[in-house]
Amino acid sequence: MQTASVEGQAGGDSAPCSFTPAAEPGPDPPRPTVASRAAASLPWYDYAEIEWATQTFWTAIAARLRALGLGEVPDQLRIDDDYEGVWREPSLLLSQCCGYDAVLPYRGVLRVVATPCYRAPGCVGSTYSSFVIVREDSPFRTLADLSGSRCVINNPTSHSGVNCLRALVAPLSHNGRFFSAVFETGSHTRSLQFIQDRQAEVAAIDCVVVALLRRLRPELLRGLRTLAVTPAAAAPPYVTRASLPAHGVRLLRQALADVVADPRLEDVRQALLIEGVEFLPLEAYEPMAELHQAASAQGYFEMEAALPR
Repeated sequence: MQTASVEGQAGGDSAPCSFTPAAEPGPDPPRPTVASRAAASLPWYDYAEIEWATQTFWTAIAARLRALGLGEVPDQLRIDDDYEGVWREPSLLLSQCCGYDAVLPYRGVLRVVATPCYRAPGCVGSTYSSFVIVREDSPFRTLADLSGSRCVINNPTSHSGVNCLRALVAPLSHNGRFFSAVFETGSHTRSLQFIQDRQAEVAAIDCVVVALLRRLRPELLRGLRTLAVTPAAAAPPYVTRASLPAHGVRLLRQALADVVADPRLEDVRQALLIEGVEFLPLEAYEPMAELHQAASAQGYFEMEAALPR
């Protein structure tokens, strides 16, 4: 299996993202009482160095929504470590989550609005993948070689940090075990630091995170290499509350399409690595649930995570 240095990894394996027509949302569900002020957050890939771009991106979306006639649109994004709390708010207008969250734990709570297309190695159209990362000086050459090593994950419900790796190692497990230990770090960046500090040997890291860190914090990739690349999956979607009426979903989709096509925002999109948006149904994320179910059917459960000491 070929490996490559993470720090120097680059390339044009991303493909242009074409706009796809939005599927018509179904009939409006019964509308609950909502708070007087809508909530919005964009917690994915929101590093401090590009916070300006995230906020400018939202400002443009909000302005377009108002121009399209939507009334309740917040001026500012919610910057909150408890992003799941924001997802559960009855006034949620727009956020972003892992596809695994949308199809499993938050199914029926969140509604997929659109899927961004990222320009990063490992992305093709509206899909992304993860890099299985180890130290450059490690002896591992195949996934099977990782047996008995220490694994770190960012979050138990992450597709990029857990679910895709679990699918790769489940067939290699014995009596439900493959790693000697699995620790939860709380973020992809902390997982990389654990590997660099020799507190762990392997992690699966979102390819968009790797591309952003290569540009913003290259020191986090030094001394590391890619052992394997996981299969492509639909990228983390933009979502809204499940109760948002169909008309509101259409306006969100129109605003996103307009903003990602606005030439005045090219610098913002470059900073965020966004090159387009597609409108995928929830079913596009079903393979993530199927991967988890397949691992469970093989009796593999060890990647449910424990906190490192």
